[in-house]
Amino acid sequence: MKATYKKLTYKTLFSYSLVIIALLIVAVPVVAANRTGTSLLAFSGGAEPGASPRVEQTLAKGLNVDHLPAGTEKWYTYDKTSLAESEPAWVSLALRYESEAVIEPNQVNFEVFTAPSGGWFGPATPEEKLGVGLRSPLRAALPTLTESFWSGQMAEPRYYVRVFNSSPFGLDYTLELQAAQPAVSGAAPASLGPAAIGPGEALNARQLAWTLTAQAVENMSAEQAATWMTQAQAVGWLVTEGTAAEAIPRPAEAAPELLWQLTAQAIAGQEADLAAQWLVQADALGWLAIPLGKNSGSLAAVTELGNDSAAAEMLVPAEPVDSPAAYTPINIYPNNPLPFNLVAVNSGRLPAYGEHWYMLNRDDLDEELIENLKLTMFFTPRKGFISDRINFEIFPAGQYHIWQRGTSDYMKNMGLGMWVSRDEDPDTGERLWSGTVVDGDDYLIKVKNGTPDVVDYYLFPDDVENAELGNPLLHQSEAATGYVPYAISPPTDSADGRP
Repeated sequence: MKATYKKLTYKTLFSYSLVIIALLIVAVPVVAANRTGTSLLAFSGGAEPGASPRVEQTLAKGLNVDHLPAGTEKWYTYDKTSLAESEPAWVSLALRYESEAVIEPNQVNFEVFTAPSGGWFGPATPEEKLGVGLRSPLRAALPTLTESFWSGQMAEPRYYVRVFNSSPFGLDYTLELQAAQPAVSGAAPASLGPAAIGPGEALNARQLAWTLTAQAVENMSAEQAATWMTQAQAVGWLVTEGTAAEAIPRPAEAAPELLWQLTAQAIAGQEADLAAQWLVQADALGWLAIPLGKNSGSLAAVTELGNDSAAAEMLVPAEPVDSPAAYTPINIYPNNPLPFNLVAVNSGRLPAYGEHWYMLNRDDLDEELIENLKLTMFFTPRKGFISDRINFEIFPAGQYHIWQRGTSDYMKNMGLGMWVSRDEDPDTGERLWSGTVVDGDDYLIKVKNGTPDVVDYYLFPDDVENAELGNPLLHQSEAATGYVPYAISPPTDSADGRP
């Protein structure tokens, strides 16, 4: 049977076109719904995320950390789906960066735009600028830290955030996004209704401060509200339009009792969730910058709304505590020596031309009568050649009578520290002695400072090449008592003939 083909006519082509158009009408919206805000004909797959509005980056809740090279910008987007907010919420954005360079406010900042839902073939693009980040009127904790923030109510289905850096410096920054219900009862705060700001207009720092103020004084009398606002302005909570930047008080410098008093009065009578939201937003504004354990020491900083004698008694400044007197190094002599510790470091602070004496007795109760012993001493500071006059010596205790009659230069040591340098620290000196002692016999160890400087020493009962020295033991004056045969003074003569 011979196959026959139907002749292609204009009528047939028109029918096929209607079928294709019908398929597009059904399929394109389904695909577009799964690609919110993007274009079906967008060919930006190779571009870096955030480089332009067509390849924007989704802004996550919380901190978003990134780097912005000089002369570049970064685009973000957020909507109710990405924030998981079904009801209209108030969104707060905060941009923070640190730089020691002088950067103008218009060089590094962020802008917020609204954008309608994208069409079938056209993407959702920034349409109307809602506002820009405003510099915080409060002083930052660090002089190099810059903070800008913006707050507004979510109304449009989609928002864009443009972070730009037109300065000649690259910057690391954080962009923080928070979404929550307003801290004031109702869908919008009373002070931020249509009469106060238009729909979609951004809240700046001053407006947010007045919002919290309106909620705080809502249940107060006129007199109480006036007193509360006066105190809030005095501590830096309220900053009016005409206040110079250098004249703005810092809440961290105010009396903690006053800050807590204002906070308690502000949330008095509120429901728990509204009070919590008020505290969160007040803390975000820097109102609760109260250092732990700070004592104002002044009753004049607090003005009571009423005659509360109990509160006044709590504000009595603490009695000042006398600081301990500065430590003065002492000498310790063999008539009242320090016991030598054979299992830990023996340390101290020597005065100029001073000395410390230790009594050593080694008896490990074994069969060996002669025992090997190594001693290592570190001292600091080390100052040139005069550091050679800092050392330790070991004597048999039987020579004590030579010291007692005032002729200590005639005592004959059985060893002294040898110069070594193994810790590679130029600020410390090292001495090492290795020898033998007899079990049960007493030995005197003399640590001598022959320089005009105060010296810290650390004497270890072993061969130690390096150690974390820390602070030495500061021996008190009660440790050296008894007869002293001569006054300590710079040496004029010695057994080795060295001045």
